[in-house]
Amino acid sequence: MGKKVIAVSALVGAATALAVCLVFFFFVYKPAQSVDARPTATPIQSTTPAPTPAAEIPNPEIKAEDVGSVSINTVYKGYFQPGDKCAKTYNEYFGNEDGIGSSSSPCTINITFDRDGHATRSVEISRWDKTAKEKRVVEKTASTATITPEQFNTLAQEIVTNEAFKVWREGTMITVSNCSITVAHTGGTKTVMSNVDERAVAFLPMVRAFQSLETQTSWNTLK
Repeated sequence: MGKKVIAVSALVGAATALAVCLVFFFFVYKPAQSVDARPTATPIQSTTPAPTPAAEIPNPEIKAEDVGSVSINTVYKGYFQPGDKCAKTYNEYFGNEDGIGSSSSPCTINITFDRDGHATRSVEISRWDKTAKEKRVVEKTASTATITPEQFNTLAQEIVTNEAFKVWREGTMITVSNCSITVAHTGGTKTVMSNVDERAVAFLPMVRAFQSLETQTSWNTLK
């Protein structure tokens, strides 16, 4: 009888202890809640403004009456009159012994016509120097002339109304050029370039305009 009382007392004590533990765990002791140590990322908006498109290079219209002078600089062999010594390629003129080849003339012609009637022309013949490894001028001629206001106005009009001239924008560069035409006007200067041959149908009319006025002009060679 005594053993049964002891067993029952032990069971009651164990149950009471279990109940006390459960009460403590659920109502007294509360485990700390897990904290995410990684803060939520907040997107940062850039304060740097987006690049704006480059402004288009201006290409104002140039009127003939605003032109002060026009000039041409070219080594295009087709510029020179048939039979002229400069109407040859470099190799036709000097042969092949220089070790270079060129379809351009060895002659560089530069002509300028001014509104005041003054005209200048120079022709330089250059040959490859194998020792210096560069071209050197071996012959040069210069001459002057006068033209009429009507002649200048006609030339200026032909240049500034030419489509190849009108669409050209300052700052444009081409890898190969054998001819450049420059117009000085009240707003500055404009130079157009081309690698001219018989297929340059848009550019050639300007070249022909210079040729025409040059042949109409009486030139005085400078000593």
